[in-house]
Amino acid sequence: MRHIILISGKDSLAAALVQTARDDSLPYEYIFNDVGAELPETYEWIEKVKRKTGWPIKTIGRSLQARIRSYGGFLPGVKQRYCTKETKIEPTEELIGGDECTVYYGLRADVGRYIPYKDL
Repeated sequence: MRHIILISGKDSLAAALVQTARDDSLPYEYIFNDVGAELPETYEWIEKVKRKTGWPIKTIGRSLQARIRSYGGFLPGVKQRYCTKETKIEPTEELIGGDECTVYYGLRADVGRYIPYKDL
């Protein structure tokens, strides 16, 4: 069974730290979904996380700009959430393939204000 931990910010990093402290015997795979539109500070932060933890963090994802172009410049929004699905979720599903897997991720406590839990 694969154990994949998605890391994209402080909440998911906190979840990764807690999970690895809880059970460090599992063969975790650490993943950063890069859509190519992150601030330079985000890339610096990921490199710092790699240095501090020693974790090999694999980068996957699809270009957000390319996805927007494929929709004729139509920007994603609350009612058209194609961006996360196509740039992050689908590449993660491709990475997993048909393998049995547990995926760990961190969510902010107030995420329900922005994304209905039924859509998670």
